[in-house]
Amino acid sequence: MSLIFHPRARKFLKKLVDRDFQSVIAKIKLLENKDLHHLLDIRKMANTKNIYRLRVGKIRTIFEIESSNVYIHDIDFRGNIY
Repeated sequence: MSLIFHPRARKFLKKLVDRDFQSVIAKIKLLENKDLHHLLDIRKMANTKNIYRLRVGKIRTIFEIESSNVYIHDIDFRGNIY
């Protein structure tokens, strides 16, 4: 499985302080391994087919799983992403 980041998600990651950046990246890397999904705080988004959110503290990651790819659509703080 490979990770594909939207430019908007990359831009947000560049702005994060190192501690938050490391936490978010560590959790996103776990998305690649389907066997570890039970360790993550993942919820399916309402009224969508394959779109989910990953919670890492106050930061949310919106992603989509499609065949062998994980598309990271957006990453932002809780109040700004929904």
